[in-house]
Amino acid sequence: MTIQETYHLLQEALKNIYDIDEASNIADLVIEHVTGYKKLGRITHKQLVLTEQQTHAIDVFKSTLLQNKPVQYVLQEAWFYEMKFYVNEHVLIPRPETEELVELVTKTNSPISNILDIGTGSGSIANYIKEKNSAYHYCCY
Repeated sequence: MTIQETYHLLQEALKNIYDIDEASNIADLVIEHVTGYKKLGRITHKQLVLTEQQTHAIDVFKSTLLQNKPVQYVLQEAWFYEMKFYVNEHVLIPRPETEELVELVTKTNSPISNILDIGTGSGSIANYIKEKNSAYHYCCY
């Protein structure tokens, strides 16, 4: 089966529980995770035939997604800014609102130099702050 056919079948299955835009986004994430091709690559390689292993992986992901499990937990990865983090059911998925909060804290002109992160989870906040501003002393629990 081609990458395009697989994408459309996955998208159609996901439309049973998600609206069309969300189903498309999730299908994009799954196909990218399995094949390494982002959306543009999927379009330019639409006739690429997937391997048995890739087809099997997509089927497993589809079956789990159809049980309403978040795509981040299914793929065991979540993006925070432009950094990818490992996540599972024991870690909260980084949220866009958290990105806004961290950006506000790191861009402030106040003399804050110590930050305490309790329940750090994926470590996305700590890693982002360390990456963007090494002047902060950061402690996570």
